Amino acid sequence: MSLRQEHPKLSAHARALQKLCNKHIGTMTTCGVHALNLHNNPSASRTDALVIEVRPLHADEAPGFYCVGDARVESIANFSDVESTAGMLARNVENVTDNEHSPVGDTNDVFFAMVVGPPGLTVVVPLVYTKLVYPCDESFPWRDDLLDAMNKSE
Repeated sequence: MSLRQEHPKLSAHARALQKLCNKHIGTMTTCGVHALNLHNNPSASRTDALVIEVRPLHADEAPGFYCVGDARVESIANFSDVESTAGMLARNVENVTDNEHSPVGDTNDVFFAMVVGPPGLTVVVPLVYTKLVYPCDESFPWRDDLLDAMNKSE
C-alpha cells in the first residue's frame, strides 16, 4: 500500500510542502547563504542546515496553504537523531555532487534547507549556491526577507 493510499492527508501535505519549496527555492537559496554565512564560512554547509517551520494557514489543517512561522540555522549535531540526520544529509550531498550533470564543483556548492511542516513532515531541499571570493554582508536581514517572501499569497 502506498503512502498516498495509507495516509492521504499526510501524502497531500508532503506534495503541498514540496510545491511550496519549489516555488521559493530562489529565496531559500539567497537567504540561506546569508543565514549560514557561507561566503565567510563555507564549511557550515556540512555542519548546519537552514530550518524553516511552516504551519497550516487554516484551522482545518488543509494541505496547500501554509504560513512560515520561523526560520533559523541549526547545527546538525542538535537534531534528535544526529546519526540519521547527518547520514541523510551526507547521502543527499553525494546524490547532488556525484551526478555527472551536477552543478556542484569548483564554483558551486550545496547546502540544505529542512522545511518542517505538519504533521511532523520534513522536506529536505538541496540548495546549490555560487561560491564567492568576497565576504557576504552579515547584517543582511535574511530571516525577515525569507518570511516575507514565503508568506506572500499570490
